[in-house]
Amino acid sequence: MQRKFKIIFTFSIALIVGSFSRANAADIFVTPSLGNYSKGQSFSVSIYVSSPDSAINAVSGILSFPSDTLEVTSISKTGTIMSLWVQEPTFSNQAGTVNFEGVILNPGFTGPSAKILTVNFRAKGYGLADTTFSSASILANDGTGTNVLKAISGGHYNINTVPQTPANAEVTTPSIAENSPAAPKIISPTHPDPNKWYSQNNATFSWRPLPDGVTQVRTLLNKSANSLPTILNSADTTEKTVENIPDGTFYFHVQLKNKNGLGSISHFRVNVDTTPPAPFKITVQNGQELSDPSPIVSFVTSDSVSGVEKYQAKIGDGDFFDISNSAVAVDAFMLPKQLPGKRTLLIQAIDRAGNKTVAYTEINVLPIDPPQMNVYSDALKSGDFLSLDGATYPDSSVYIFVTKLGEDEEKRIVRSDPDGRFSFVWPKALEEGKYKIYLQAVDKRGAVSVNSRIHEFNVAPGVLIQIGPIKTNNVYVGAFIMIMIVASLIGGISGWYINFRHKYGIHRYSPKKKN
Repeated sequence: MQRKFKIIFTFSIALIVGSFSRANAADIFVTPSLGNYSKGQSFSVSIYVSSPDSAINAVSGILSFPSDTLEVTSISKTGTIMSLWVQEPTFSNQAGTVNFEGVILNPGFTGPSAKILTVNFRAKGYGLADTTFSSASILANDGTGTNVLKAISGGHYNINTVPQTPANAEVTTPSIAENSPAAPKIISPTHPDPNKWYSQNNATFSWRPLPDGVTQVRTLLNKSANSLPTILNSADTTEKTVENIPDGTFYFHVQLKNKNGLGSISHFRVNVDTTPPAPFKITVQNGQELSDPSPIVSFVTSDSVSGVEKYQAKIGDGDFFDISNSAVAVDAFMLPKQLPGKRTLLIQAIDRAGNKTVAYTEINVLPIDPPQMNVYSDALKSGDFLSLDGATYPDSSVYIFVTKLGEDEEKRIVRSDPDGRFSFVWPKALEEGKYKIYLQAVDKRGAVSVNSRIHEFNVAPGVLIQIGPIKTNNVYVGAFIMIMIVASLIGGISGWYINFRHKYGIHRYSPKKKN
């Protein structure tokens, strides 16, 4: 019995711990996780954490790297979520390590990803260079410092070089043998346009069909525009793929040979850029909480290989839209008008190869004050007109919303004067029933107010008009009926009078004419 209880207890504890671990898992990883670089090239690797389900308040670790292939040139804490460092980030190129340990103050961090620090490397040797976490921990902000680390991911980088032509190859022009092969036409299915940049660093080149009698194919890829190919290939070679091309502009050269000798050389340019633009930050002028509906932001970055081609922005759940380069150049871009509320601003810098670097910030557009309203609704009766006046911001639009119980809301707009005063008469006569009215203002900048207080009022039945058996509370209908009755009476009296004169021979007096 005791053994059975112990097994059940142990199993229950395991379930509880397992459930906690799954619900509060956090990861640590590096980005970019893959890359191809040439010897001497500098590149950056950022360490990130992810904890989408629970708050964390401490992160520590040791990032290891091969000291024969990479060396750290500096460490940057820009953009970190760490509030303070228990141990300032340090590195040792001799040991091949980067050490860090920091704390995030209450309430900690919860989210899909956040930066810890950036490590700037320089490639100093050839081969594969992997960065790995030899140790790491992520502590939950739960009062007990539970380690919620679930997964770690390092990076894999290829440090390579492209064979170069001997120095005299640029100036030596071989004689072209008579009846030797013509220069082949080179095409590239992976990099078809020599004037464009591509993020793909494995390039395929082809030249077909081969002319008859070819005995040798020579190829070369290097940074020189007019080199002599030096790599020998079989006579039937019509395609070649070069992998792990470093960033930059390169040229692929092909030369054919037959029994008469070497022919003319073809050259094909290929532009490779696998590195995204440098990381950047977005600055919101006048703070991130403001009443201006068109916040002004500034940002800029660079791309050392192909250059930044364009910037795009996305606000909240909206679509991406382009940002003009002139706005970026003056370091001031005005966002489209925004309604009040908090939303995320995302800006991505895209280089000419399509690589992207994304920056985020948050903007909070505050509403302006609502209009002040005076409604003259005392003793309103059916057929009356609603009138109101009030005050708001100068030269603003005032939206007037009126709803009769059981019917759809109606809206009208009136402008305030330079002093902010406005007045309005609802264009339709009111019918009997219950109503409510509220206002909203939009100032000349486009800033939107919160809704004003709701004013409710009743419209009583109009004055009852009875003309004989006819009853109505509509003034206009009553007036029309009265006019018709009066007209009928006048017509009847006129007819009776004419008939009376004719019956009794009463004629209008006419003086006699003199002879």
